[in-house]
Amino acid sequence: MKKLFISLVIALSSVVSFASNLENSSETNTAKLSEMIAKADANDWETYKKAALLSINWNADLELAKEWIDTSISIEENAENLEVLGDYYVRVGDTEKGLATYMKALSTDITSIDVKHRDSLQRKILVYSKLNK
Repeated sequence: MKKLFISLVIALSSVVSFASNLENSSETNTAKLSEMIAKADANDWETYKKAALLSINWNADLELAKEWIDTSISIEENAENLEVLGDYYVRVGDTEKGLATYMKALSTDITSIDVKHRDSLQRKILVYSKLNK
C-alpha cells in the first residue's frame, strides 16, 4: 500500500510538472515570436505572416496572431497572408469566414501562385466547404 501511495504521488507530481512546462513553453514561444517581430523591418510582411502562422499553429496568443496577420495584410495583401488569416478564422471556430478568406486568397494570386500553395488552398476550400453545408 505504501509503494502504491508513493507511486501515485510521483505520477501526480510528474503530470503537474509536465503541465507547467507546457504553459512556460507557450509563453517562451510567444516571447520569441515577439522578439522576431521587434527585429523585423516595417515593410516585412513575411515576418509578420510567419509569426502569425506559428502562433496559430501552436494555439498560442491568438489575439496577437490576429494583430500580426492584419499587419502583414496591411503591408501587402497576397495569397500567403490571406491563407494564414483563413487559418486564424478556422482556429477560432469561424469556418465560414475561413472558407471565404481561403477563396479570396486563391482568387487574389490565381495566375502567380505556385502549385504547392494553390493545392493547399484548394484542399482547405474543399474541406471547409463540406463542413459548412
